[in-house]
Amino acid sequence: MKIFKYLRKRMEQIFAARQQFYTDPKAGANVYSDLYNSLYAYTAPIKVQGEQLGGRIRIFRSTYLQGAVAGSIGDIVMFGKLPIGAVPLPWGNMFFGTGASSSTLKLGLTGNDACFLAATSITTAGSAGLPVFAASGAVLKLTAETDVIGTVAGAGIAAGQKITVWIPYVINSD
Repeated sequence: MKIFKYLRKRMEQIFAARQQFYTDPKAGANVYSDLYNSLYAYTAPIKVQGEQLGGRIRIFRSTYLQGAVAGSIGDIVMFGKLPIGAVPLPWGNMFFGTGASSSTLKLGLTGNDACFLAATSITTAGSAGLPVFAASGAVLKLTAETDVIGTVAGAGIAAGQKITVWIPYVINSD
């Protein structure tokens, strides 16, 4: 019976400390993110998804090497598949060697061929970040296993040109 009294008293102390923290009279309007609300703003924390906290980060890496003959405008490079439930993170990159003059590549998924990268010049060796899908603050969560594709425009990929895509993603978000 003493343990219950102790626990109740301790819980009341913790709750009072939390309330004092949330209602700071010196602060302006307090506004909270979904993660903050789920974990701290309620007395009973709400389970959050793995892509918000504690998810397993995986890396998708795929390299494409154009053969001895240059590619064509409109070619679609199939880089691989992201698994069902994957939540891509916005700090992926695409690296490429020197290519043909006017050659561009956009990178995305089947059904949204530019969600990672709008048409970008791949004429000189370099890299490009892949945060396009997150520009509006959106979270992209795949509901099916989905192909990662590159669509060629402007001019075909040069013979011998190498393109490597790195896409970090969170999985096991339940």
